[in-house]
Amino acid sequence: MKIGVVGLGYVGQTLAVVLADVGFKVYGTEKNEKILKNIKNGCSHVKEPRINLLLKKHLGRNLFVEKPEETYNNKDIDAFVICVGSPIDKKTKRPRLEIVERAIDEIKDYIRPGQIVILRSTIPVGTTRNIVKPILEKSGLKAGKDFYLVFAPERTIEGDAIRELRTLPQIIGGINEESVDQASKILRRVSPTVISVSSLEAAELIKLLDNSYRDVRFAYANEIAKYCEKAGLDAFEIIRSANQGYKRNNIPVPSPGVGGMCLTKDPYILMKCAEDVGETVELVTKARKINEVMPKRIVENLKKERSLENKRVLIIGFAFKGQPETNDIRASPTLDLIEHLKNEKAIIFGYDPAVEDWKIKELGVKHVESIEEGLNDADIAIFMTNHKSFSDIDMRELFPKMKKDAIVYDGWGLFKKHDIEELTLRYKGVGAG
Repeated sequence: MKIGVVGLGYVGQTLAVVLADVGFKVYGTEKNEKILKNIKNGCSHVKEPRINLLLKKHLGRNLFVEKPEETYNNKDIDAFVICVGSPIDKKTKRPRLEIVERAIDEIKDYIRPGQIVILRSTIPVGTTRNIVKPILEKSGLKAGKDFYLVFAPERTIEGDAIRELRTLPQIIGGINEESVDQASKILRRVSPTVISVSSLEAAELIKLLDNSYRDVRFAYANEIAKYCEKAGLDAFEIIRSANQGYKRNNIPVPSPGVGGMCLTKDPYILMKCAEDVGETVELVTKARKINEVMPKRIVENLKKERSLENKRVLIIGFAFKGQPETNDIRASPTLDLIEHLKNEKAIIFGYDPAVEDWKIKELGVKHVESIEEGLNDADIAIFMTNHKSFSDIDMRELFPKMKKDAIVYDGWGLFKKHDIEELTLRYKGVGAG
């Protein structure tokens, strides 16, 4: 069976190598020439365990990567899987579907009887039926009669996507039962569990539900952190102690913000879906606002201690998360932090063990090769991720390199307050009273 994976970003690329690994003939299409060139050389821009190994194993055998027109014109594709981006507008926070619509429009002329189209891009409820289906039917064929159409959301976590693709349940909602059956034949080869739901809309909502729920949980922890800062309490100690041995609790720890492309946009898509039917999702809306303001709170808390103008600030952690490791800085809370620091005229240095130096430099930040280099004569050090390597930092060796009475701002409860203060430094942090 020949499967065309449309879009080889973080979602499409991991899916493509897994489909190839389970025995399908996969044709991945990508318009970005730099990404395409790297993939063809077996070097992914996606930081995932085993991905380069799988690329080198299957390229030219079960996996072929090309520009869209090269695949659509010359290959007899049995199934199209759409994995292109579906961002929101930065100003209005409304969903932007032009990339999805363009991808669907480009494949419509290659739809043939018996073919299946699987949409995995995150979209508002009703998009598959009301937008995707009419575009595909311009081919003269009817969805559910001549070709199959389903929505099967991507649900993996960056940094562990390949393993999760093989283990997590696959959700499938179709235009009809036959469409679900055809998609199941493909996805059961990937994962042992396939869950069919009653409609396209149910499947679309599940993806929005997943990420909005996580955003709400993280916002709860960040609300507790705000209280603890004022009350002189340690939010990390309290939450971890509350969870320990108490199975009804699974409270996450606070953070300096919630980032990543999914958690920062999917709640807004859900808000728009609710608005379209005359409803509101107040808890989801409030949670997103709480999480978005965290980087600004860091700067406000630092300003209470001293002016930031011309202060040497080292930011440690630029990826949107530290664990599982990723080099993806899209929608990272650090990006907002940088803008707030620039507004205060701070001198910003940056380090991340997983992020390429050019990405940091493009943000107008001076890249340093190590934490040690960055701490030299620094006024402030801000830990924005919980990368596992940070737990090995020798505090007594490195932190004394900072200026006298410098501030260590701990976004993830990585250090003990008294340990930092013993070094004659100031300790501040998320949830640290």
